[in-house]
Order: sequence, then C-alpha cells, then structure tokens
Amino acid sequence: MSFSSALIGDISLQAKEQGDLRKPFLLGVLWMQFAIAISVLGYGVVMLVGSSYRGRYWILIVLALLILLDFNEQRCYLKLPPGPRPWLRKHIECMIGCGIAFHTAALITFVVRIWKLDLPGILAFVPWVLPSMIGIPAIMWSTMHYAKQFKSGFLGPDEPKPES
Repeated sequence: MSFSSALIGDISLQAKEQGDLRKPFLLGVLWMQFAIAISVLGYGVVMLVGSSYRGRYWILIVLALLILLDFNEQRCYLKLPPGPRPWLRKHIECMIGCGIAFHTAALITFVVRIWKLDLPGILAFVPWVLPSMIGIPAIMWSTMHYAKQFKSGFLGPDEPKPES
C-alpha cells in the first residue's frame, strides 16, 4: 500500500500533462497489492478461526481490509478520463498516506521489537494510531489550504465550476 501510494503520488503530478496514467508497471503493483491483501485476509480469517489466541489475527484482517479500500480508491483514480483531474489533491493524499503507513510500521517495529516496550492496556494502541492521528488532519488541512489557491482542477472533474 505504501509503495503504490508513493507511485501514484508521483504519477499524479504528471496527470495535468499526460492523458492515460494506467502504466503497466503501476497496474501490476496495484494488482499485486490486491493479491497480497486477499492472501493476508484469508490467512487472518483461517488463523482467527483455528487459533486458540485470536486477538493478534484481527490486525491482519483490519489491515487487509484497509489495503483493499486503498486499492479500490487508487484504481478509481486511474480510471478517470483524461482532462482535469484532482492531481494535486491526489498527490497530497498519497504522499502523506505513504508517510502514515511508513511511520506506523517504523513506530511498531521500534516500540515492540527494538525498544521492547510492553505498553499496558489501551496504550498498546498508541503506536498504531499516532501516525494516523497526525497524518489525517495534515491531509485535511493541506487539501483545504490548496483548494483555496487552486480554484479548478483540485477537487476533480465533478467540482462546481466557478462562475464568470
């Protein structure tokens, strides 16, 4: 998900200049993301049903579902017809989203494996949600900030046209 977001974030900058963004490499990465998400979802469900300790397999199911949602959103973006696309908004969303995914993985790795911190109770969720708690408002603020500067082409082809 992180890799495809970084690719689409970079390619979205070309959206204002190029027609078709459906490059074979990018489509391959997206379909690989789909296959991995389905595999992880299946593994999580099998382990959830057959394991005595079920708590840790829920995270696989939730992550697989998030990856499938991301796959669908990226695929829909690439299907937009040539013309005015929300290229800057997509760039902002993808790049900050990639940062959220990277920092979540890094924080989990450091907290759990390197620092070996055993956070009690609800604090165990902090490394999982902290990057999202910072990144999602950053995406919202950035999109609102740049929407004011770019009057057209920012929100997408369905945005209301400014009156002349």
